[in-house]
Amino acid sequence: MKRILIILSVLSFITAGSLSAHALWIETFGPAKKGEKQAVKVFWGEFGDNQHDAADKWFSDMSDFKLFITSPDGKKIQLATTAGTDHHLAEFTPEEDGVYLLTVSHEPKDLAGTTRLQYNSVATVNIGKSGKGNQPGFNEGQLKIWADASKLYKVNKPLSLDVLLKGEQAEKVHVEIFSPSGWKRDLRSDSKGNVVFSPIWAGRYQAEAAVFSEEAGEHNGKPYKAVRRVGTYTFDVAR
Repeated sequence: MKRILIILSVLSFITAGSLSAHALWIETFGPAKKGEKQAVKVFWGEFGDNQHDAADKWFSDMSDFKLFITSPDGKKIQLATTAGTDHHLAEFTPEEDGVYLLTVSHEPKDLAGTTRLQYNSVATVNIGKSGKGNQPGFNEGQLKIWADASKLYKVNKPLSLDVLLKGEQAEKVHVEIFSPSGWKRDLRSDSKGNVVFSPIWAGRYQAEAAVFSEEAGEHNGKPYKAVRRVGTYTFDVAR
């Protein structure tokens, strides 16, 4: 009996560990123009390793996520998605200048061992030069990474990111920065919840924050002892 319990404990650890690097993220495709249809893709896997899990093999009920778009005037609606080979696809047509916010916040029904999981993802689409809609409050995720989405991020220029946990600036949060070249940098948010780095290469980046906390409760009839929240922000850097 003891051997069976040990095996189950090891399997639970492996399950939790295999998910620790996985995350959900959103990608948008520019340049975007008002009145023209824009594509949005949602992935599950490991951005830094260029791993995109097949859409029909996502963990638990991760494929049941809900994708929302918030327009510059603050109107939030859910976008319909369709499954592709390694992603889920959505489309929308921007009708005004400003910052459009794409967000997902999803808790899978299954636990990772005794840990409850939550995934929060964000990406943006900029139309014109207006900063309208560029507000962190429009993202309702519990753990989120925020940057000034109205700015153009450039190579070798400092890029500032804010980490917010339940609406408050969060310090000492581990943030990983993944570059298009495979380069990764590990950072910790300061007392104001801020991290700064200078991108070296042009292309698509991802910032991923993770917070693990001891919180006991019950999720879908199963007890848990901790909660792991993950937040991702995917963005492009120009030369």
